[in-house]
Parts: sequence; structure tokens; C-alpha cells
Amino acid sequence: VGIGTYSLSGAYGKKNLDEFREMLLCAVEKGVRFFDTSETYGDETEQFLGNTLKEVRKEIFLCTKVGMKGSKKPDLSYESVRQSCEKSLKNLLTEYIDLYMIHFDDPQTPVEETVQALSDLQSEGKIRHYGVSHLPINRIREYCERGNPYVVMAEFSAVSTAAKETVFPICRNNALKMIAFSVTGRGILTGSFDRERRFEHGDIRMMDPLFQREKLDCALAISEKLEELSRKIGVTRVQLAIAWALSHSEVWIALTGPSTISHMMENVQAQRIKLEADLKKEINEAIREQQNSLRNKQEESVRNLVSSRLPADPSQALSDMVYAVETAIEIGKISEEQVIESVMTLLSMKDKASVRFREELEQLRLLLVKHLG
Repeated sequence: VGIGTYSLSGAYGKKNLDEFREMLLCAVEKGVRFFDTSETYGDETEQFLGNTLKEVRKEIFLCTKVGMKGSKKPDLSYESVRQSCEKSLKNLLTEYIDLYMIHFDDPQTPVEETVQALSDLQSEGKIRHYGVSHLPINRIREYCERGNPYVVMAEFSAVSTAAKETVFPICRNNALKMIAFSVTGRGILTGSFDRERRFEHGDIRMMDPLFQREKLDCALAISEKLEELSRKIGVTRVQLAIAWALSHSEVWIALTGPSTISHMMENVQAQRIKLEADLKKEINEAIREQQNSLRNKQEESVRNLVSSRLPADPSQALSDMVYAVETAIEIGKISEEQVIESVMTLLSMKDKASVRFREELEQLRLLLVKHLG
């Protein structure tokens, strides 16, 4: 089990920094060694992690990521990667980074150029290993062909299993380790969510497809099944969710995002759970049943969504299009490469009330209409 710091970026609302610091130090005492951050989360997040763990630096495995700075547009050019690494080294108060990850794709920069930057940083001892994250599958393959990545990071949980079909085979074929993130479904597998749950302003889950429409129904049903099964073996549903992710041989690290000591302890204890074959089979069957039900509803639902006019509320309109994009990719109607640039542009635009934002959304909607038929 590893610990990530995404929540410090403000993605899930404000966090108590003193409480978070105590949690990190306690995690080290309890044997946690993998800690993850990113330049995308802001300089303050890297600096916070570096300051908190500077006295135990030699005991831990430190991971940070490159690819998107303040401009919110990916830049993996040779000079940009090197500059980002130097800045992260300074922020983290360290002479080397154990694992340096490509965070987001930059279609404008050839993979060879990015790999050269990473290889040079490796040769200079500034990074020990490098890996890839949040990339289209074809791009991951390209990094494997042209470079020597150590690990791939991908979303994987009982409510998001696409990596089994996409990332797992790449890991097996290229001897790659995998870091699974969002192993508790960004909190949906904790039991603290239902259809009436409302998020704080600024919480990214307000537009997360997992918390919308049919996907939410599917996820809540899986969460309830985990609760039922967890009681039978005397663990919590969170622990069962983490143990299930770790039971896959491809998964090296289950990345969690606790902000309190109690949640961290609950997560860490999950790695001691050994899933019996019958229990794992029952979980897999429950997941498959819900996914089949979801598939039967999704295509018609998303086709109706994109055929309608965009909602007047820009936040709702963006949320609808993000949901439609993810669903269209999942059901094979469009490729990630065809929409990623448009989605990243929309997410990076600060003025959601602008005419340009509306025009970009409308172009995306029309593209989806074309592919969904």
C-alpha cells in the first residue's frame, strides 16, 4: 500500500495540513514506504511532502510526476522535462527521485525526445526509474518500444476494471510493474456515499463520471456487495476493496489517499488480507453482473445525452460531456486520442462562462454525435 497526495491539490476540498503531516509520519512508522506526488498538484504539495519526510528520506521510495505545469497544457519536451525535474528535486529537498512518472501525454512532443530526457536524468543520478501514467494505450506501447519504463500507473478498482483488458497485458508483455490508483473508487467504496451525497464546491468528483448516472448506480451496487462480503471475514469494505486490487499479480502498489491516521491504518492493514479463491470469485462475479447491466444501459443513455442541447449551466454541461466522452471510449465508439486534446483544453479553461468555452463544448458534443450515430 502506498500513499498519494492528490487531495492536497484541493481536488477533494480543503485538508487539515497538521493532521495530514501526522498521518504521513505515522505511515512511515507503520512501514509504508511508497509516497506519491506530482508537479501538477502544485509546488506547495511537493514542498509539503519534502519537508515532512526529509528526515526519513533514505527510508522511503519517492515518486513524483511531470507533464503539466501552471499552464495546464502538457509539455514533455526535452528542456521542459529537465527543468521540471530540477524544480521537483528542489521542492522535495532531495538529490534524487526514486520514480519519475510521465503524468499526462503531450501529443506535440515525440516519445523519443521525452525518453532521451528521462534517460539523461537517469544517467546523471537525478532519477532512479521512470514510468508512465494517464496515457492512451498506444502511447504506453510506444514508450515501451522506445524507452525502458519501470512502471505504469493506471486506475484500477472494483468499480473501474478496464485496466485488466488494457494495461495488464502490457505489463505482462514488457515486465512492467503496475501502480493502481483510485483503488477505493475515489471514496465510493468506503460506504460513505449514496445518491444524495453532495460535494463541497471545487471537489473534482462533482464532474467525475463514476459519480454520475448509471455508473453511480453500478458502483453503489458493487460497494454494497463488498460490504456484505467483508462482514463475513471480519474486515471493512475498504480493506476488502484494497485487498482485491492487490490480489492481482500485476499490481505492485495500491495507491491510497488517506488524510487521517485512522484511515491510513485501515488501508495499511488491508495488505495483510489474503483473499481466498472462492471469495475473489464471488467478488468478480458481482462486478461482472453489474458491468453487464451497465453496458446494456450506457449506449442509449449517452446517445440521448449528446443528442440534447447543452445545459445552460456550464459546470453541468462540462460534467455531461466528460461523462459522454468516457462512456463513448469505453463502449468503443471513439478513441481516447480523438478527444483527449479537446477535453484537456476544456478542463484548463478558467472562464467557464466564456463564449469560447461554450463553443469548445459544442464542438465536442457534435464530434460525439457523429461517432455515436
